[in-house]
Amino acid sequence: MVESNSDRTRHQANGDGDLVDIWFALRRSWRLLALAVLAGAAIGVAIALISPPVYEATVTILPGEQGPEPGIFGAVAAMTGLSLQGATSYEEIYGRILVSDWLLDQLLARSWPAGSGTGTGADSLTLHELVGLDPPGGEGASRIADEKAKRRLRNSVLGFFRDTKSGFMILSVKLERQPVAAAALANHCAGLLDVFNRQVRSSKAKDHRIFCEVSLADVAEELKALEQDLTAFLEENRTYASSPALLQQFGRLQREVEAQTTVWVELRKQYELARLEENKSSISIDVLDEASVPLRPVAPRRAFLVVVWAFLGGVVGVVVAFYRLVVRRRYGHG
Repeated sequence: MVESNSDRTRHQANGDGDLVDIWFALRRSWRLLALAVLAGAAIGVAIALISPPVYEATVTILPGEQGPEPGIFGAVAAMTGLSLQGATSYEEIYGRILVSDWLLDQLLARSWPAGSGTGTGADSLTLHELVGLDPPGGEGASRIADEKAKRRLRNSVLGFFRDTKSGFMILSVKLERQPVAAAALANHCAGLLDVFNRQVRSSKAKDHRIFCEVSLADVAEELKALEQDLTAFLEENRTYASSPALLQQFGRLQREVEAQTTVWVELRKQYELARLEENKSSISIDVLDEASVPLRPVAPRRAFLVVVWAFLGGVVGVVVAFYRLVVRRRYGHG
């Protein structure tokens, strides 16, 4: 202790006495620090053991070659009631569709397999039970339970994002204690997204086909009228070539017929393309890897929890030791 006091006196003379006091205070409190670290680690172990395992199932989706088509925002908004303001990519659109009432209502209407995927007989659970809610009771209670289930699905179960490394889009489902249901839910959500995209494309193609069909009929009527005018002119003025005024009138009628014919030909092309697009059953979502039953939980990270809580316990121990040093200084206890 004499050596420690002399060391302390020497350092105080050099102007760093506060740091030395803190160091000696921590040395004297090593038992307290060790106890605090052990207590924090024990809390971390308890939390790790109490926390339910969370399983994550993912579906990997190939990204689109192009950005969203110009009319897709209106079509999506019309079918789901979603506001797509600010959405600039397919993953943002799919992410909002994934948590829309259109999709969640279909998930709530189904039952899902329970179990851990070990081959044991699995019962069926409602989506309410999968997200930790009691099954709904009466009609009023059912609506409230549905809204709670949707809120949990949006906040902590469903996710859609683009992997920055691979560029693929990832549909993610996280559930507590239910790996089989997580995989089934992820695959079903991917299927619903594909169905939705088919409907959007079919609806857009049908609207475009109807527009081209109506426009084509209108242009055909105008073209027919112009051709009749040109025919009547030629029948009434067989010697128009000898009259500059009649020749000019003939040129104007002929240009109008040619211009309207060009419009008709272009609309006819668009009409045929729209018919082909409407009848085409192309898959708008290309799934690279379907979700498989996860074998290991992604949470809780037990080792991480123990380390974090042990560190927090050490911090608390340092604070207590520092507080004791301040108290001793204030009241003159050396």
